[in-house]
Amino acid sequence: MDMEVGEPCVPLAAVALQFSTQDPRIRSTVVGVSAPGGVDQLVANEELEIPSGSVSAKRQLT
Repeated sequence: MDMEVGEPCVPLAAVALQFSTQDPRIRSTVVGVSAPGGVDQLVANEELEIPSGSVSAKRQLT
């Protein structure tokens, strides 16, 4: 599932992961993968540059 937050479409998984790893109120984030390739996807989601409009959307989730 992707989240349309302006252009381009941002993967919802990336928004959720970055929200939980960047919010100082959240001390730890636990993620799981079902296959070794999932680790690469997690790293890609954490490193993805999310447009500033998406960051605003992340902040509104709180």
